[in-house]
Amino acid sequence: MPGCPIRRYSTTAPPRQLWLASPRRWPRRSGRRGVRVNTVSPGPVATDLWLGSDGVAATVSRATGARPSDVEDQAAAQSVTGRFSQPAEIASLILYLVSDQAANITGSDFTIDGGLVPTL
Repeated sequence: MPGCPIRRYSTTAPPRQLWLASPRRWPRRSGRRGVRVNTVSPGPVATDLWLGSDGVAATVSRATGARPSDVEDQAAAQSVTGRFSQPAEIASLILYLVSDQAANITGSDFTIDGGLVPTL
């Protein structure tokens, strides 16, 4: 679908950049008190936000005339894994980060998007 707006994330870029800079600064202030600061940045997740009747896919569908299922398929196909993340996958990552197994992890951002956003 040429011109499909689901690839336009630029409106969130400035606030996101500020937020992503925060976990690297906060540990310096709170780490010595035993407070760990990490962020989790999910890509598309199989929830109503994306897949519901008023979700992203339905909204893009109404704007472009495409079927919601085609919008969903295109969004999923943009990730390396070819699918949306599942809510349980996001929850599992968060549970790990708050566990004692991750006691020395702080000041990090964890992207869980199936490879949607390329990293170096």
